Amino acid sequence: MIKECVWNAAPKFHITGARNFSVDVMHDFYEGASQYVFGFIVFHFILVIKCFSVDDVNHSIKIFDYGPIDGRNKTPFVTIDQIKSKC
Repeated sequence: MIKECVWNAAPKFHITGARNFSVDVMHDFYEGASQYVFGFIVFHFILVIKCFSVDDVNHSIKIFDYGPIDGRNKTPFVTIDQIKSKC
C-alpha cells in the first residue's frame, strides 16, 4: 500500500517538487552531498563561463592563512581532471 508523504501537507512544499528548496545539513555536509553540488558549481565557473582558472583556485589555496594548524587541515590543490569529473 502506497501512502502520500506526510511532508507534502506542508504549505508550498512537495517532496519531489521543483520548488523544494529545503536544506538538510546532515545530507548536505556531514554525509558529503555538498561535494557533488560544489563540483558542478566549480566546473561551471571554470570551464563553462571561465570566471577563473584552476591556477587561480590553487593560488588562493596556497596563500590562504590557515592559522597555526601546521598544515593538518590545509585544503589540497585542485586538478583539472577533478574539475572535469565534477568531483
